[in-house]
Amino acid sequence: MSDKDANRLCIISLILMFVMPVVTFLIAGIFMNGDISGTTAAAYAFAGLIDIASYIAAWVLAVIARIKYKSKFGTILLIIYGSILVLTSIGGIVLLIGFLGGIPG
Repeated sequence: MSDKDANRLCIISLILMFVMPVVTFLIAGIFMNGDISGTTAAAYAFAGLIDIASYIAAWVLAVIARIKYKSKFGTILLIIYGSILVLTSIGGIVLLIGFLGGIPG
């Protein structure tokens, strides 16, 4: 029974990590019709907050599946999520250096 629960947690974690951001921005885009006003900015900010919350929840569910149920699926998800985090951080640093004019020297 615990294997089934761990797989369920991992699938919910995958949905929160990869599907939820797409759905929230599609919904925000449909309701806002491309209008750039204060309410549109607030809607996209709200969508961004939902995405951050779903990202954190995905990590938490994967950690629970890994620690409580000792799931291999949870371990693989944590490796994938960690790799995405590292690559995103490296990309952000590279972009920041590019926007600031490069490394002096």
